[in-house]
Amino acid sequence: MLEGGGVASIELRMKGMSTARLGALAALGAACSRSALPIPYEADPCPGRSADCDGDPTNGCEADLANDASDCGACGNPCDDGAACSRGACVPESTLVDIEGMISTSFARTAGGDVYVWGNNEYGKGDPLSPEAFILRPKKLALPEPVVQVRVERLGTCARGQSGAVWCWGSTPVPGADEDAGKTDFVKVAAVYDARELTASQFGFCVIDAYRDEGCWSYNEWSELSTGSGHEVERPVAAPVEMSALPHPLISVFPNLAVVREGPERFPAAFLDEPAMEIRLLADHRTNLIAERTRGAEEGTTAT
Repeated sequence: MLEGGGVASIELRMKGMSTARLGALAALGAACSRSALPIPYEADPCPGRSADCDGDPTNGCEADLANDASDCGACGNPCDDGAACSRGACVPESTLVDIEGMISTSFARTAGGDVYVWGNNEYGKGDPLSPEAFILRPKKLALPEPVVQVRVERLGTCARGQSGAVWCWGSTPVPGADEDAGKTDFVKVAAVYDARELTASQFGFCVIDAYRDEGCWSYNEWSELSTGSGHEVERPVAAPVEMSALPHPLISVFPNLAVVREGPERFPAAFLDEPAMEIRLLADHRTNLIAERTRGAEEGTTAT
């Protein structure tokens, strides 16, 4: 994932992969660029847009520059009373700043941390406190605290609170809770206290905390947790599962996909781990390489 969309050399281990999925990977590689990554390229960075403003290593990256009204956009840059911080800028608390959705369920978040939902409420993935199967008008959620991120998966939803806790609801299993608990309530994810980045894919959720530690949770139906952690993972999990089999430090992590730092030139590398395939991007500028390797893999050969 190099600047301008230039893609690096690829290693593929094929165990059967559809042409459609390989095509999707090609599109992913072509679309990635340094500007799209969530954090800058300094060594040992803080996750998301957090920062170590107080210089105290014991509390990690304690400031969230994207959302912290005391350190908005930069350390020691507070917002005025009545304003909230969103993406590093001070705005009125009622400002709509984010929309998230998956299939037929949509969420809108204000800078002040309120969340509104409308659409499909199957499994309580829209509003677990509502008996409605379909929410026709935007409805404010009664979340336990104001939130700074909402992320949506096929069957569930999670939100990162201003406190650093993560709350989930819907059908996706929540670490440390009964498997169906999220269908009827907002459930706090166990062992997450200082979350700085919350991510989601169709497979599940991951979080990186103020100390740069990460963990993921999902149904593990494609062995994504087992592959990323390097050991067998069975549900239910008591806490988010560390992706210890991946090179570190991580730039960002999703179930099945991680962006990491690696190599003497410190270029990022991307890993896609699932039973069918492993893809690894290194430092070799050949923009058509994914397509070449895709064709070679389909034909049983390796392009050079």
